[in-house]
Amino acid sequence: MANARVLDYYVDILFRSERLVLEIDGWEAHGTRQAFEDDRKRRNRLQLAGYVVLNFTWRQLLDEPNWLMGCVREALGR
Repeated sequence: MANARVLDYYVDILFRSERLVLEIDGWEAHGTRQAFEDDRKRRNRLQLAGYVVLNFTWRQLLDEPNWLMGCVREALGR
């Protein structure tokens, strides 16, 4: 599910039953000190709530889709 609500956040992609969250981070939205701090807090809260969180960059999505999908498959296989 894309743009799903988890806790107080909207996550990019959620595999709800597997408790897996994928975040695709572009530099434009995440390239400030405040965004850096907020992203760490968000990730920690999600993980403490029992979610596996995988963070990818927009560039990785475009340039390394096979690697990215391999990571997702590995996480789903656990």
